[in-house]
Amino acid sequence: MTMGVVDRKNVSKLVNFRHDLHRNPELSGREKNTADRIVKFMKDYKPDHIITGIGGNGCAFVYKGKQKGPVVVFRADMDALPIREKSELNYSSKKENVAHMCGHDGHMVTLAGVGVYLCKQRPQKGTIILLYQPSEETGQGAKRIIKDELFKNYAPDYIFSFHNIPGYEKNEIVLKKGNFSAASVGMSIKLQGISSHAAHPEKGISPVVLISEIIDKFETLNNYDEKNFRFGTIVGVNVGEKSFGTMPEKGVLHATLRARTDKNLDKMKNIIKEFVDKKARKRELEYKIEWKEEFKSIKNSVKAYKILKKAIQNKKLKYTKRQYSFRWSEDFGEYSKYFDSCFFGLGIGENAKNLHNPYYFFPDEIIETGIAIYISILKQLKLI
Repeated sequence: MTMGVVDRKNVSKLVNFRHDLHRNPELSGREKNTADRIVKFMKDYKPDHIITGIGGNGCAFVYKGKQKGPVVVFRADMDALPIREKSELNYSSKKENVAHMCGHDGHMVTLAGVGVYLCKQRPQKGTIILLYQPSEETGQGAKRIIKDELFKNYAPDYIFSFHNIPGYEKNEIVLKKGNFSAASVGMSIKLQGISSHAAHPEKGISPVVLISEIIDKFETLNNYDEKNFRFGTIVGVNVGEKSFGTMPEKGVLHATLRARTDKNLDKMKNIIKEFVDKKARKRELEYKIEWKEEFKSIKNSVKAYKILKKAIQNKKLKYTKRQYSFRWSEDFGEYSKYFDSCFFGLGIGENAKNLHNPYYFFPDEIIETGIAIYISILKQLKLI
């Protein structure tokens, strides 16, 4: 780390703090101990206000300037994944089947580094909020934060966040105008028919054929063109049991629908709903569709994007402009519905393991670059 925004002693503290968070991951909605660790760490860096319990297990640290000015929020996600870590790190997860395999520990510590800086360089004007958000992986955290009265008291003029991204050089910043990442939603289609003896299938109503037709329907809808993608991924199917004498009566299909824009995702949802309704009625099957873990697409505002880009250029940091939206989702899209916001990527290595991989690794070397970007944004807005 050579950015120089934080002294060597505090850089070492930040790295140790990340390793501590990495050892002690918590799943979405269960981040209470994570929040406690963050609060304990951040108290040493003298925020003007500490907010706990925001959006559930979230917390926030407020640094206020003496003069009026914009409210700027930097946001980090807190939750880990239900994955068994397979690394051989000396600070690997202590919890079985729970691990920070998406780098949220690194995001949290990057934000803490901004607090380290602001402790000595207090803002001259405006309000700076370091927001730790729970439940990103399930798409619930941002929604709860926005609805929370504690957050409404600090409605931001600007909100920024980032995600570490494999496939790019370490410390390379990834920018994208407009839509940064996809909208997505989980879908479960539950079908109920009537079982019968396997010798007389015509006397029952099986869900098997309809499930097959739904899978075929997806193939007709799927469009993987990077310019305007829209597709469904079947993630699970369950029909019947290993009972050779009985035709099944129940079936369930699980899929993720994904599209470049919220509008295209809604269109796809409606097409599938209408198809299932029509076919289920024809086959006299009862059905229920459940929607889970919905993510809005991230839409970077023109105003916030310009601020971020200028801040990066001022620091002479290496960046690349991405032509097409990422196909993964992130619940930061909820903020972009209401506020001037901008999301960016930070490379962790061209050959780095993918996110959600049991061998995934977050490099400590990128932490200070993330801090430097946030600090440069504050300088660009003349808050410090």
